[in-house]
Amino acid sequence: MIERTNLSERQKEIVRLLCNGFTTVEIANVLHISNRTAANYKTAIYTALNVRNQSELMRAALTLGIINVNELITGSKEEREMRRVYANQN
Repeated sequence: MIERTNLSERQKEIVRLLCNGFTTVEIANVLHISNRTAANYKTAIYTALNVRNQSELMRAALTLGIINVNELITGSKEEREMRRVYANQN
């Protein structure tokens, strides 16, 4: 089981967004990065955490303390705001 990781703060931010249901396109839009960069972050995160899918990512993120159960239920204030901004852009 994973006990710690060397993910950057940006990678942890993307993990939180992925765990809250953001797609790579949504992540790219709210973080003002390209779709390809968002996809590359996702691939690097999956590799670093040795996960293969969203369920394994969520389990690893919970284990590592990157996210907590309350964030999964309601989303953090930051994620809710990002989703609102993204919705207004489209």
